[in-house]
Amino acid sequence: GVPGAAARRNARRRGRSAMDDKLLSYGDCLLRVRDVALLTGPHWLNDAVMSFFFEYLRSEGAQPDEPHADRVVLVDASLSFLVANVSPNEARAVLAPLGVSRAHMALFLVNDNDDVSVAGGGSHWSLLAYLRDENAFAHFDSAGGRNDAAAARLAKTLADALMDEKKSPAV
Repeated sequence: GVPGAAARRNARRRGRSAMDDKLLSYGDCLLRVRDVALLTGPHWLNDAVMSFFFEYLRSEGAQPDEPHADRVVLVDASLSFLVANVSPNEARAVLAPLGVSRAHMALFLVNDNDDVSVAGGGSHWSLLAYLRDENAFAHFDSAGGRNDAAAARLAKTLADALMDEKKSPAV
């Protein structure tokens, strides 16, 4: 039979969709059947798929003992959302173990969800880059600025959290 068909039948009998079945656990990420199904057609990607990709790049990219391994820090969707919705001091504590303040570039996934009480809310993702050497941010949005307000909120918190003696990053 088809691989996983028995598991899907058992899942339906237990009252849940086979789309909720766990498919892959990788580092700190968990992908379910519904997440991977997004890759098979003209669908928008969700936070699970994007966070998995960041986790994959972190794991398979430069090893910690290689030169320049800490030049780029990838901040997944959940941490980016958290940082956008806490105080600068709390953001600094969240970001410190990641090495964001030492990295030459930090990439943050930005979501347009502005309601912290709705997990997995929002409908559009973009990318915010922090460029330490330029002390500036760059926002990349495939929808022509639809996420500008969300990116500006995250950049403002990051600027306050990463403020150094010179000046805070340009927002």
